[in-house]
Amino acid sequence: MPNALRAEQLSVHWDQRAAVDAVSLHVDYGQLLAIAGPNAAGKSTLLKALLGLVPSSGTVSVAGAQLSQLSAAERARTLAYIPQRSATMPGVSVLDVVSQARYAHRTQRARLGAAPSHASAVASALEHAELSQLAERAFDTLSGGEQRRVLIARALATGARVLLFDEPTAGLDIAQVLRFFRLTERLRAEGHALISVLHDLGDVRRHADTALLLDAGRCVQFGSAASVLSSEHIARVYGVHVHESVALDFSLEGRWP
Repeated sequence: MPNALRAEQLSVHWDQRAAVDAVSLHVDYGQLLAIAGPNAAGKSTLLKALLGLVPSSGTVSVAGAQLSQLSAAERARTLAYIPQRSATMPGVSVLDVVSQARYAHRTQRARLGAAPSHASAVASALEHAELSQLAERAFDTLSGGEQRRVLIARALATGARVLLFDEPTAGLDIAQVLRFFRLTERLRAEGHALISVLHDLGDVRRHADTALLLDAGRCVQFGSAASVLSSEHIARVYGVHVHESVALDFSLEGRWP
C-alpha cells in the first residue's frame, strides 16, 4: 500500500540558495509527522513545497499518485493546508468560511453548499473542531484560538485525508493546545495522515508518530519522534543541552467534554 504522502529529494531554491535541500520523507494514514527545527530552518517552505505551492525539484506523491499530475481540483480534494492565520474576513460567518472548502466539489448541477453532501461535510467539520455553537458568529469576532479552529474546520470540510498544518499551536494557550492535539488523535483514529510544523519539542515527543528534524534546509534526522529528538541531535541543531526533569502535565478533564 502506498504511503499517504511521500517526498523524494525535494528541494526549493531562493536566489540560488537552497531553502530546502534534497529532503525525503513519508507519512502513512493514521499517523502524525512533525516537522521540527530552529527558526529559518525551512520548515514552512518545506510544507508549501509538499503542497505544490512553491516551485521545487524532486517528487511528491499522494496515495501513490504524482502531485504534479493532479488537477487543481484533485489537489484540493486530496491535500488540505491549514495556515497559521487567514485574512480577517469581516462580517463573514464561521459557517460561510468553512463552506468555502467545498469549492472543489462543485458541479454544474449543485451550487456551493446546496447538495446534502456539502451540508453534511460542513456540519461534520464544525463538529470535529468543536465549533457548531459558533457557526453563525462572524469570523473576525473570534479569538485567535477559535479562528485557528475555523481554519482547521475549513480544511476538514474539503474531505481531504492528508492535512498539513503550519505551526497550529503557535500563540495558543494551554487549553487550546490540548484541544488541538485531542483533535489530531481523533483524526488519526479516523485514518487521516497529518503533517505539522511544531516548535515545541515536548509536543513532538508526546504526540507525533514520526518526526523530521530540519536545519538550514537539510534533513538532520527522520524517523520515530523519540529517535529524532535525541539529546545529540538537539544539541547539534539547537546548540542546547537537554535536561530530563519532571514537567507539568495538563488535561482537559472537567472543562470540556
